[in-house]
Amino acid sequence: MGICSSAEVYPESSQSNSQPEKGGAPQPMLLLTEEEKGLLVKHFRATLIEQRPDIYHKTMLLCINASPKMNEIIACQQYCMRDLTQWPKLNKMCQAQKEFVDALIYVDHLENDPMLARIAVLAKIHTAYLKYGFKPHFLDLWRQHVDAQMHRLTMDSAEEKAGFLKAMSMLNEFIVDALYTSFNEEKKLRVSAASTPAPV
Repeated sequence: MGICSSAEVYPESSQSNSQPEKGGAPQPMLLLTEEEKGLLVKHFRATLIEQRPDIYHKTMLLCINASPKMNEIIACQQYCMRDLTQWPKLNKMCQAQKEFVDALIYVDHLENDPMLARIAVLAKIHTAYLKYGFKPHFLDLWRQHVDAQMHRLTMDSAEEKAGFLKAMSMLNEFIVDALYTSFNEEKKLRVSAASTPAPV
């Protein structure tokens, strides 16, 4: 964010709030106050993206630097030797990250059900990279780097900045926890399919 065995179940974050879902794993919940939601709406585009338009690109470069294996995964096991800042596939991926978080805030309005549905689609995309060595713990690496960069933002109000950073960190944690849950469900489906006898 080696190949995992089909019997392995990805660990889930111990810090997430969750609610039970019929017939499935508990689903993470994003428990933001209305004030915190307002700060995300106010500052994601106007402050974060305005001041740090390349935040998701720099995040991915930091992740690759910390774990070069990610380079191979993104390139589908063909290590990219070019200037990573000019890598079209990486640029497209980072733009998609920005648009994804933007949609959670301004389209899904930070409501759990539509966000979980959107994240489930993202999980299917990530699942396709499992065969190239993708491991969900790479998502934690992403979260750590993107959260760290947000502290460089400048705002007139220190209190408002602290509230925004807290809300963004909670949103990033929710994204990662929801992806973990989706990966767990995918693993269980694979195990179930593997253990089901083929029809005679």
